[in-house]
Order: sequence, then structure tokens, then C-alpha cells
Amino acid sequence: STCRPAGGAALCTNLKSMLHQVDRLIGLSSKLHGLSDEEVLIIARMENSLDSLPHLQHSAEYFRSLQVNESFSQLYLQTESFRQHVDWLKRAQDNCSLPSQAARSSSAHLLQLSKLLDASLQQMDQAVPQAPLPSFPVVSSSFEVLQFSVEISDQLTVVIHWDSVILLSL
Repeated sequence: STCRPAGGAALCTNLKSMLHQVDRLIGLSSKLHGLSDEEVLIIARMENSLDSLPHLQHSAEYFRSLQVNESFSQLYLQTESFRQHVDWLKRAQDNCSLPSQAARSSSAHLLQLSKLLDASLQQMDQAVPQAPLPSFPVVSSSFEVLQFSVEISDQLTVVIHWDSVILLSL
């Protein structure tokens, strides 16, 4: 396939590397909690919300008006936010003696994706946006960690699939 974004070969190489990271994250995002589909459905019905998680706000008009620099800025902010959430989840899982390998791997891929987006923005002479630091709730039980892991997993899965669509459309 050919690479279309303006910015030359380096940007095309970064775009291909970003797609690789997104593909890896698609596989990892559903493993953040280590639960069966049935267990996820039960936990997902319970009230526990991380208001600081990124949510999609894309319409058909958004996709018609995609611009590389704006898309990369938005993807960078989403990626950084998810990286911060996954790092927090990893610490919470470790503190509650829950498995955290999927969170560790996801964090590494989110960091790599963030670095690629940062480099691409700099190659396009665009300012790299400053990601706000989210506030996280205090976790008092393993069950709360599982609830938050399901929420992060679900939202990351949705967002990372859309990120793939956006990157492929550039």
C-alpha cells in the first residue's frame, strides 16, 4: 500500500509504525482484566466510573474533514491519557497482587505510539499538545481494580479501533 500524508518518507514510516502499535494494542486491550466474557458483562453493569477516560466524539463530518496534524494531535492526547490510565491500573493491580502483564505490555505500546505521534507532529512543525494529568480514585479492593480494568479495557478497545480507522484514512 502507498502512504499518502504530506511530510515525506519519515512520516510514512512513522504512520506504518503507529499502525503496528495500534494492532498490538487491539490484541492487548481486551486482556487488561483477565476475565471471561461472562464475568466482564457482570462487572460492566456495576457503577464505577473513571470520568477522566477519553471518549470518542466522532461524527461522519469529523471523518470527512480529517487533517493529519489535527488528527495526530488528538490521537496524541488520547494515547497519553490512556497511557496514564493504564499505568495507574498497573500500579493498582500490583498493589492488590493481581496479574498486571497485559497492563505492562499495553503501557509499553501506548508509550511507543505516543513517541511516534510526538515525532510526527514535530516533523510537521506542529506543537505537541500538553496532556493534562488525570486524577484517579483511591482503590480499596481487588474488586474495584477489576471494575476499573474492565472500564479501561472497554474504552481502550473502542478508541484504539477508531484510531486504526483514522490512521488508515490519512
